[in-house]
Order: sequence, then structure tokens, then C-alpha cells
Amino acid sequence: MNLFLAWIVTDRFSLTTRQQVIWAGAFLAALAAGQVALLVGWWRGGGARRIRARRGKHEPRGPTR
Repeated sequence: MNLFLAWIVTDRFSLTTRQQVIWAGAFLAALAAGQVALLVGWWRGGGARRIRARRGKHEPRGPTR
């Protein structure tokens, strides 16, 4: 889907095939970097395991606020 969108956008600017490939590659790389940054931030923040561990150890009476 993203490649298709990139192809449509680059086609409007009538770039060469090589430029289209570079543009699409940079676009996908930026998206991938954003996903990795979100994942790393979530992992650093504790992720799913630490939330479960915290709830079990420190708050056996209910969810955290």
C-alpha cells in the first residue's frame, strides 16, 4: 500500500524510475524508523512484562492509577 502511494505521488512529479525508487525507499525507511522508535520507547518504558510484574508485586489489590 505504501509503495503504491509513493508511486502515485512520485508519478505526479514525473520523476525518473531511479528517483522514484530512491524516494519510495526513503519514505519507507522513515516509516520503519518511526515504528522502531515507538517500539523502543515502549520497551524502555517497561513494555507489557514490567506492567504485569509491577501489578503482581507492588499492587496485589487492583490496577495502577
